[in-house]
Amino acid sequence: MTDQIALFDPKQYDISNLEDEIRVDRLCACLLKVFHDDLLNIQKLDPLAAGSLARGADYFLRDYMIDRHRCNIFAITGERLKGFAGNWYIVQNLEPDMTELADILSGVMAFYRFCTMRKLLNTETCLELEYHCKNHDYYQQRITAFFDIEGDGFLSWDKECPIV
Repeated sequence: MTDQIALFDPKQYDISNLEDEIRVDRLCACLLKVFHDDLLNIQKLDPLAAGSLARGADYFLRDYMIDRHRCNIFAITGERLKGFAGNWYIVQNLEPDMTELADILSGVMAFYRFCTMRKLLNTETCLELEYHCKNHDYYQQRITAFFDIEGDGFLSWDKECPIV
């Protein structure tokens, strides 16, 4: 069992080498289990809804924040989230879809609210993340524009919403 103190200490999620990355990935998986349990037992969500939120948060945190960026999951900014939803998610998926992306972003939003309630993230950052999680029209436009790219148009598409 993971040490509960480490689980709720943002500094424990710092990554400086491969060993840290593996440790943080495991620690994050444990935190996601606590988050899922909170959704089920405290927030009383039905299992499918709780699972969908946890799965969305898991994809963002472990595949993007830890694996892609090798950064602390609490060193999140609105611009980094925008780069995920408006670029990385679209490029990394064979058939990017706004419905799927909206589910992921709902999980991200729920996770960071959970963290804010536990004083792991400040309220201002949480509100900024919520804004970016709800910006579905922008992300739909990015998906549509991605499929409309012709010739060397990828560079300008990529520059409009960079992965940061």
